[in-house]
Amino acid sequence: MQTLHTQPLSAQASEPLELRLSFRTSDDQTTVRVRSPELDIEAFPQPFADPLADKPLLLENLRWYLEKYTAWPVGPHRERAQRVEDGLTGIGGRLFRAVFGAPEATRIWQQFRDHPEDPKLLTIDSRNPEILRLPWELLADGNDHLFALDISIRRRVHESTQRLGAGFHLPLRVLMVTVRPRDLSFIDPRLSPCALLDAVASLTPEEANDIQVEFLPNPTFSALSQRLRDKHLPPVHVVHFDGHGVYEQDRELGFLAFEDAKGYLDKVDAGRLGTLMTKAKTPLLLLDACQSASIGDQDPFRSVAPRLIENGVGAVVAMPYSVLVSTSERFFRAFYPALLSGNTIGQAVDLGRWALHDTPERSEIYYPPEQEMVAVTLRNWFLPVLYQRARDLAPFAGADGARYQSHYPIDQETQDCHFIEPQVASALLGGFPQPQYCFIGRAQKLWKLQRQLAERRVVVLHDLAGQGKTATASEAARWLLRTGRFAKAVFVSFEGGGDRDRALGQLGTALIGEEFASLGRAARLAELQKALAREPVLVIWDNFEGALPGLEAELSPAALTELLETDLQLVSGPGQRAGSRLLITSRDAKLPTHHAGYAPSAQVAYLALEGMATYEALELASSVLDARNLPRPSREGLEDLLGFLGGHPLAILLVVPHLAEYDNDVSQVMARFEALYPGFTEGKAKKRNESLQVSMGFSLDRLS
Repeated sequence: MQTLHTQPLSAQASEPLELRLSFRTSDDQTTVRVRSPELDIEAFPQPFADPLADKPLLLENLRWYLEKYTAWPVGPHRERAQRVEDGLTGIGGRLFRAVFGAPEATRIWQQFRDHPEDPKLLTIDSRNPEILRLPWELLADGNDHLFALDISIRRRVHESTQRLGAGFHLPLRVLMVTVRPRDLSFIDPRLSPCALLDAVASLTPEEANDIQVEFLPNPTFSALSQRLRDKHLPPVHVVHFDGHGVYEQDRELGFLAFEDAKGYLDKVDAGRLGTLMTKAKTPLLLLDACQSASIGDQDPFRSVAPRLIENGVGAVVAMPYSVLVSTSERFFRAFYPALLSGNTIGQAVDLGRWALHDTPERSEIYYPPEQEMVAVTLRNWFLPVLYQRARDLAPFAGADGARYQSHYPIDQETQDCHFIEPQVASALLGGFPQPQYCFIGRAQKLWKLQRQLAERRVVVLHDLAGQGKTATASEAARWLLRTGRFAKAVFVSFEGGGDRDRALGQLGTALIGEEFASLGRAARLAELQKALAREPVLVIWDNFEGALPGLEAELSPAALTELLETDLQLVSGPGQRAGSRLLITSRDAKLPTHHAGYAPSAQVAYLALEGMATYEALELASSVLDARNLPRPSREGLEDLLGFLGGHPLAILLVVPHLAEYDNDVSQVMARFEALYPGFTEGKAKKRNESLQVSMGFSLDRLS
């Protein structure tokens, strides 16, 4: 296995040899001064002009490549991506010539580059947003990016000698703050936390024990302040903020988007957060997922990341573009162990960059021109942006974390999509079904479901057959166990029917053990209530329509009333105080007609699953095609087909595997649908919720 070797710093380690590019703007003119404080050399300030100003497509194509290309990496998209990759060194060269083009600056650069001292650091020192928005991490001398020359790059917006106190002690504690205000655009809240959890899970057992991930249960600034200032809890070393940055043009201020008590936007300016982290001696803030470091025309100099540094945060690592889970996971897998081994924050960022640099493969797809599986690469090693206020801090240098050997695998495959930690797997009780493919989409529904389970004791997830209710409930259980919301989850299926005794018997056996069967019928409910009061448990009654009127196994009215009444009693009283919840999946949402206690209220919520959004359906179709090594049709034609299917997951699973039989000609498939069900292509099937029926007929028609 290929490994990356680094030397941890001691507490008395020398500062790196620094080359500083100081940008100053006055009277609409920007100058840059090149100097090395340690070598005592500097060049007279020279005029600086943005070398990318006349090439706006360069940055536009770069954003497309990093954020959108991998969604459909075939045909002309692949060719466009190749052009972007080929031009990365050219972008870095333009930036390099703009700052080192003058003879005196060139001389200083050569002295700095040729000096034997190691490590080396290049600092971009500026308050100008037009300077900070440029991709300095791509700086290249000839064909060599500075990063590949082992020269770290960081940004500084306020020079200071301020330093956070002494070293820290293990375990390294990461506080994940995931914020999704109801009134802002939505991004899947599982992406960044999943990447972090997968990264920790991929470490050796010894390393994993030395990193603890804690989730802030209430994403308000008040809750964060209380947690960081609480002297009775272990100190936090890294605040990992997964959310939006907001900029107010009229006030020229940047904010982080926290939530208020009702889940709506609460804008927290960088001054408040910076003061809090400085007082709490929290050395590092990680901004992730929502382009919080991006500084463009609508994000002038008081953008979020620079402002945080100005207001006292020691170091900020930010992603200037939305990133893939695999990108974040590979970065974190190298970054966090590097901190444990005694490296500085800057060195840990570089180790994360090397991990991205050396493993550019993100996935594989079948590509017809090559008639084989081809790797989809993404050369995005330059994504992490480091801002620092003072000297490069090594939080665990000289502490017990420096005992690591500092050999980190960088070519290890990312976690399988079905992977969950052993301790989480052991907490899934009752035979949870394993998905055939990776769980795709439903991000907003899962987030709403998570909120409802926090606020209500019973949630009913309902919709038509084949919409993925069971898969969504199972995914919610896995995720809420991983993030610490529940200690256990129990799955009980009502497919084929079931009454009170059968349901309680399965639940009791899963939670308490075989001895539960020896309890008398009258004692079973009380014993289960005690178990649900000891720790938070998520109880899932799946396919509950099996017990409702209309099917062969329907319960008598008296038996159904008894079952529903028992369900309410399970998560009331002590169970409710412990945080235990009941999640019911059902095609039938008319439970209040059978028991008044199930009417929507402060204790009971209903959530309709509905069809998948087009982008989610497209992702599911991609997953099916890739899993079967099938080629992809044109994106436009496939989107039309998925639209006619109404985003119905089971319909997609039935139809998509047959596309190859029609030479990926979606029009032929649509014609066959029209023959099976006249009026389908006019959208009538979607209106009549008959997508599943048509898809099943089409699938069965393909059988011999």
